[in-house]
Amino acid sequence: NDQGNHLFENCVFEGGGHWYRCMLDASGGAQVTINHCEFRTGPEGGIRFGEGSGGDISDCILEGLGGYGITLLGSSPKITRATFRQCGNAMRLESTAAGGGAFPVLSGCVFEGDDRIHIAGTILTSGTLMKAPYYLDGSSGVVPADVELTIAAGSTFHAADWRSWTIHGNVIAEGTTSQPILFSSASGATEGNPWGAIRLTNDESTGESRPSRFAYC
Repeated sequence: NDQGNHLFENCVFEGGGHWYRCMLDASGGAQVTINHCEFRTGPEGGIRFGEGSGGDISDCILEGLGGYGITLLGSSPKITRATFRQCGNAMRLESTAAGGGAFPVLSGCVFEGDDRIHIAGTILTSGTLMKAPYYLDGSSGVVPADVELTIAAGSTFHAADWRSWTIHGNVIAEGTTSQPILFSSASGATEGNPWGAIRLTNDESTGESRPSRFAYC
Protein backbone atom coordinates (compact mmCIF):
# COMPACT_ATOMS: atom_id res chain seq x y z
CA ASN A 1 0.00 0.00 0.00
CA ASP A 2 2.61 2.50 -1.10
CA GLN A 3 4.20 3.89 -4.25
CA GLY A 4 7.13 1.48 -4.27
CA ASN A 5 7.99 -1.40 -6.61
CA HIS A 6 7.34 -4.93 -5.38
CA LEU A 7 8.16 -8.39 -6.72
CA PHE A 8 6.45 -11.71 -5.91
CA GLU A 9 7.95 -14.73 -7.65
CA ASN A 10 7.31 -18.47 -7.26
CA CYS A 11 4.94 -17.89 -4.33
CA VAL A 12 1.87 -19.88 -3.29
CA PHE A 13 -1.10 -18.09 -1.68
CA GLU A 14 -3.64 -20.50 -0.26
CA GLY A 15 -6.72 -20.48 1.96
CA GLY A 16 -6.76 -16.78 2.88
CA GLY A 17 -8.29 -13.67 1.44
CA HIS A 18 -10.11 -11.58 4.04
CA TRP A 19 -8.21 -8.29 3.64
CA TYR A 20 -10.06 -6.36 0.91
CA ARG A 21 -11.60 -9.76 -0.01
CA CYS A 22 -8.37 -10.89 -1.65
CA MET A 23 -5.02 -12.54 -0.89
CA LEU A 24 -2.75 -9.85 -2.36
CA ASP A 25 -3.72 -6.16 -2.49
CA ALA A 26 -1.83 -3.52 -4.50
CA SER A 27 -3.05 0.01 -3.84
CA GLY A 28 -1.82 3.52 -3.12
CA GLY A 29 0.17 3.67 -6.36
CA ALA A 30 2.12 0.46 -5.80
CA GLN A 31 3.72 -1.14 -8.87
CA VAL A 32 3.72 -4.91 -8.46
CA THR A 33 5.27 -7.70 -10.53
CA ILE A 34 3.78 -11.15 -9.90
CA ASN A 35 5.52 -14.04 -11.68
CA HIS A 36 4.91 -17.80 -11.50
CA CYS A 37 2.65 -17.56 -8.45
CA GLU A 38 -0.37 -19.65 -7.47
CA PHE A 39 -3.53 -18.42 -5.75
CA ARG A 40 -5.62 -21.37 -4.58
CA THR A 41 -8.72 -22.38 -2.59
CA GLY A 42 -9.41 -19.10 -0.83
CA PRO A 43 -12.90 -18.10 0.36
CA GLU A 44 -12.45 -14.70 -1.29
CA GLY A 45 -10.43 -13.48 -4.29
CA GLY A 46 -6.81 -13.62 -5.41
CA ILE A 47 -5.27 -10.29 -6.52
CA ARG A 48 -6.62 -6.74 -6.25
CA PHE A 49 -5.18 -3.67 -8.01
CA GLY A 50 -6.54 -0.37 -6.68
CA GLU A 51 -6.58 3.13 -8.16
CA GLY A 52 -3.21 4.33 -9.37
CA SER A 53 -1.56 0.94 -8.99
CA GLY A 54 -0.34 -1.33 -11.75
CA GLY A 55 2.29 -3.76 -12.85
CA ASP A 56 2.66 -7.14 -14.51
CA ILE A 57 1.11 -10.54 -13.81
CA SER A 58 2.63 -13.46 -15.70
CA ASP A 59 2.49 -17.26 -15.66
CA CYS A 60 0.18 -17.39 -12.65
CA ILE A 61 -2.57 -19.86 -11.73
CA LEU A 62 -5.75 -18.68 -10.00
CA GLU A 63 -7.82 -21.69 -8.96
CA GLY A 64 -10.73 -22.56 -6.69
CA LEU A 65 -11.27 -19.01 -5.40
CA GLY A 66 -14.62 -18.03 -3.94
CA GLY A 67 -14.42 -14.49 -5.29
CA TYR A 68 -12.72 -12.87 -8.26
CA GLY A 69 -9.35 -14.17 -9.42
CA ILE A 70 -8.23 -10.59 -10.14
CA THR A 71 -10.07 -7.35 -9.30
CA LEU A 72 -9.08 -4.16 -11.13
CA LEU A 73 -10.36 -0.83 -9.79
CA GLY A 74 -9.35 1.86 -12.27
CA SER A 75 -6.16 -0.06 -13.05
CA SER A 76 -4.88 -1.66 -16.27
CA PRO A 77 -1.96 -4.01 -15.60
CA LYS A 78 -0.42 -6.35 -18.15
CA ILE A 79 -1.60 -9.96 -17.64
CA THR A 80 0.27 -12.66 -19.54
CA ARG A 81 -0.32 -16.44 -19.60
CA ALA A 82 -2.55 -16.47 -16.52
CA THR A 83 -4.81 -19.50 -16.02
CA PHE A 84 -8.22 -19.02 -14.38
CA ARG A 85 -9.82 -22.22 -13.12
CA GLN A 86 -12.98 -22.68 -11.03
CA CYS A 87 -13.07 -19.15 -9.65
CA GLY A 88 -16.26 -17.30 -8.73
CA ASN A 89 -15.37 -15.11 -11.72
CA ALA A 90 -12.02 -14.84 -13.42
CA MET A 91 -11.79 -11.05 -13.15
CA ARG A 92 -13.73 -7.94 -12.22
CA LEU A 93 -13.20 -4.72 -14.19
CA GLU A 94 -14.48 -1.54 -12.56
CA SER A 95 -13.84 2.03 -13.67
CA THR A 96 -13.36 4.66 -10.95
CA ALA A 97 -13.49 8.45 -11.01
CA ALA A 98 -9.91 8.77 -9.73
CA GLY A 99 -8.29 5.86 -11.55
CA GLY A 100 -10.24 5.90 -14.80
CA GLY A 101 -10.94 2.79 -16.84
CA ALA A 102 -9.89 -0.79 -16.25
CA PHE A 103 -8.55 -2.20 -19.52
CA PRO A 104 -5.98 -4.93 -18.79
CA VAL A 105 -3.54 -5.89 -21.53
CA LEU A 106 -4.21 -9.63 -21.94
CA SER A 107 -1.93 -12.10 -23.71
CA GLY A 108 -2.06 -15.89 -23.74
CA CYS A 109 -4.52 -16.18 -20.85
CA VAL A 110 -6.62 -19.32 -20.34
CA PHE A 111 -10.20 -19.17 -19.04
CA GLU A 112 -11.41 -22.65 -18.14
CA GLY A 113 -15.04 -23.68 -17.73
CA ASP A 114 -17.40 -20.79 -16.95
CA ASP A 115 -14.70 -18.42 -15.69
CA ARG A 116 -15.38 -15.01 -17.22
CA ILE A 117 -14.47 -11.34 -16.81
CA HIS A 118 -17.19 -9.34 -15.06
CA ILE A 119 -17.59 -5.79 -16.37
CA ALA A 120 -18.99 -3.84 -13.44
CA GLY A 121 -20.83 -0.52 -13.50
CA THR A 122 -20.17 2.31 -15.94
CA ILE A 123 -17.16 2.36 -18.28
CA LEU A 124 -15.78 5.86 -17.60
CA THR A 125 -12.98 6.18 -20.17
CA SER A 126 -12.37 5.11 -23.75
CA GLY A 127 -10.36 1.94 -24.29
CA THR A 128 -10.17 -1.56 -25.75
CA LEU A 129 -11.50 -4.79 -24.29
CA MET A 130 -9.06 -7.45 -25.44
CA LYS A 131 -10.10 -10.94 -26.57
CA ALA A 132 -11.66 -12.75 -23.60
CA PRO A 133 -14.98 -14.11 -22.26
CA TYR A 134 -16.97 -11.32 -20.57
CA TYR A 135 -20.03 -11.26 -18.31
CA LEU A 136 -22.60 -8.46 -17.97
CA ASP A 137 -25.14 -8.20 -15.14
CA GLY A 138 -27.94 -5.70 -14.55
CA SER A 139 -25.68 -2.68 -14.01
CA SER A 140 -22.80 -3.72 -16.23
CA GLY A 141 -20.98 -1.96 -18.97
CA VAL A 142 -22.92 1.29 -19.40
CA VAL A 143 -21.04 3.39 -21.99
CA PRO A 144 -21.42 7.18 -21.41
CA ALA A 145 -21.85 9.70 -24.21
CA ASP A 146 -18.19 10.77 -24.31
CA VAL A 147 -16.70 7.26 -24.31
CA GLU A 148 -15.65 5.05 -27.24
CA LEU A 149 -15.31 1.35 -26.45
CA THR A 150 -13.51 -1.02 -28.83
CA ILE A 151 -14.03 -4.80 -28.57
CA ALA A 152 -11.34 -7.12 -29.93
CA ALA A 153 -12.09 -9.97 -32.32
CA GLY A 154 -12.94 -13.33 -30.77
CA SER A 155 -14.44 -11.90 -27.58
CA THR A 156 -17.65 -13.30 -26.09
CA PHE A 157 -20.26 -11.47 -24.00
CA HIS A 158 -22.79 -13.35 -21.87
CA ALA A 159 -25.51 -11.27 -20.22
CA ALA A 160 -27.71 -12.10 -17.24
CA ASP A 161 -31.40 -12.83 -17.87
CA TRP A 162 -33.35 -9.93 -19.37
CA ARG A 163 -30.40 -7.57 -18.96
CA SER A 164 -29.54 -5.01 -21.64
CA TRP A 165 -26.31 -3.21 -22.49
CA THR A 166 -26.88 0.56 -22.63
CA ILE A 167 -24.79 2.60 -25.07
CA HIS A 168 -24.88 6.40 -24.81
CA GLY A 169 -21.49 6.75 -26.56
CA ASN A 170 -19.76 4.65 -29.21
CA VAL A 171 -19.00 0.93 -29.41
CA ILE A 172 -16.88 -0.68 -32.14
CA ALA A 173 -17.00 -4.48 -32.23
CA GLU A 174 -14.04 -5.49 -34.39
CA GLY A 175 -14.94 -9.08 -35.20
CA THR A 176 -13.53 -10.96 -38.17
CA THR A 177 -14.82 -13.82 -40.28
CA SER A 178 -12.57 -16.29 -38.46
CA GLN A 179 -13.02 -14.65 -35.02
CA PRO A 180 -16.52 -13.19 -34.73
CA ILE A 181 -17.72 -11.57 -31.51
CA LEU A 182 -20.54 -13.40 -29.71
CA PHE A 183 -23.28 -11.69 -27.69
CA SER A 184 -25.45 -14.25 -25.90
CA SER A 185 -27.34 -15.24 -22.76
CA ALA A 186 -25.41 -16.43 -19.71
CA SER A 187 -27.99 -19.15 -19.09
CA GLY A 188 -27.95 -20.53 -22.64
CA ALA A 189 -30.78 -21.42 -24.98
CA THR A 190 -32.31 -24.36 -23.13
CA GLU A 191 -32.71 -22.88 -19.63
CA GLY A 192 -33.45 -19.57 -17.95
CA ASN A 193 -34.44 -16.48 -19.90
CA PRO A 194 -32.92 -14.58 -22.82
CA TRP A 195 -30.90 -11.44 -22.31
CA GLY A 196 -32.33 -8.06 -23.25
CA ALA A 197 -30.72 -5.97 -25.97
CA ILE A 198 -27.98 -3.56 -26.95
CA ARG A 199 -29.64 -0.17 -26.48
CA LEU A 200 -28.40 2.85 -28.47
CA THR A 201 -30.00 5.71 -26.57
CA ASN A 202 -29.60 8.92 -28.56
CA ASP A 203 -28.84 10.42 -31.96
CA GLU A 204 -25.10 10.60 -31.24
CA SER A 205 -24.60 7.05 -29.94
CA THR A 206 -23.16 4.64 -32.51
CA GLY A 207 -22.49 0.95 -32.81
CA GLU A 208 -20.27 -0.65 -35.44
CA SER A 209 -20.43 -4.43 -35.47
CA ARG A 210 -18.23 -6.28 -37.91
CA PRO A 211 -18.67 -10.05 -38.06
CA SER A 212 -20.62 -10.72 -34.84
CA ARG A 213 -23.28 -13.13 -33.68
CA PHE A 214 -26.27 -12.19 -31.49
CA ALA A 215 -27.97 -15.16 -29.83
CA TYR A 216 -30.95 -15.68 -27.49
CA CYS A 217 -31.81 -12.00 -27.12
